[in-house]
Amino acid sequence: MKETISLIDTIDEIATYGAKKGVFHLNTGNFKINGSKIFLNGEINKEVINFGSCSYLGLEFDNRLKQGAKDAIDCYGTQFSTSRTYISNRYYKELETLLGRLFNAHAVVTPTTTLGHI
Repeated sequence: MKETISLIDTIDEIATYGAKKGVFHLNTGNFKINGSKIFLNGEINKEVINFGSCSYLGLEFDNRLKQGAKDAIDCYGTQFSTSRTYISNRYYKELETLLGRLFNAHAVVTPTTTLGHI
């Protein structure tokens, strides 16, 4: 009788092989990330270009945005964990208005990608 390999077994085999080859389950070094290059610790211990990022524009390194994030943290802390049904910080409304103008459409900003997908 022919043995069938499950999808989970196949995924596990690929992930295990990738980890052994040093291409999965990596960690960045103790350094400041600056752009698309990252330094990997462990057995690799080298600088590489990060193709796994979802940052298509690299805006997380824009000094204006970093300063804006610092200013918002000073005002609201590291998170504003209140339902928007009850109260929303002013930055959401401001961003939604600007995005609405930019795209000529209604825009809704969410604090997480998962919430946005829902």
